Amino acid sequence: MSARAGTASQTVLDTAGQVGRIAGVLRSELDQFTRAIALSDEANRRRYERIAGNSTFAEIRGPGLPPTQAAIVDISLGGVALRCTWRAAPGTEISVVLPGSREAVPARVVRNAEDALPLTFRQSLEVLAVVDAAMTHIARRYAEAA
Repeated sequence: MSARAGTASQTVLDTAGQVGRIAGVLRSELDQFTRAIALSDEANRRRYERIAGNSTFAEIRGPGLPPTQAAIVDISLGGVALRCTWRAAPGTEISVVLPGSREAVPARVVRNAEDALPLTFRQSLEVLAVVDAAMTHIARRYAEAA
C-alpha cells in the first residue's frame, strides 16, 4: 500500500470516527428532548415557545473565547438566540450563563445567522431547571418594567 493510500485510509477512518461521535451526541440530545417532552404537561410544553429577551444578557464561554456578554434575542427551553459577533462552527459546544443564574449550562451552536447566534440547550433536567428559572427571571423583569 502506498503512503498516499495509507494516509487517505487514515483520513477516512478519522472522519468516520468523528461522524460516529457526533451521531452519538445528537442521539443522546434527541433522547433527552423526547424524555423531557414526554414528562411535560401542556403548561410545560408551552415553555418551548420562544419569549423575547427583553433587554437581558447572557454570558457565553467557548473554546478560545474570553467570557463575552451577548443580548438575548429570544429564549425557550429548547434554545436561545444571542445577538453577538462571535461565530463558531455548527455543533460547537459552548457554555452559557443565563440571567438570574451564576451556573453555566451547556449549549451547542445551531448555525451562524447574520444578526444572531442560535444555540440549542441540552435537555437534561438540570439544564431545563436553569433555563426555566432564567425565563421566569426575564418575564419578571419585563413585568416590572411595564
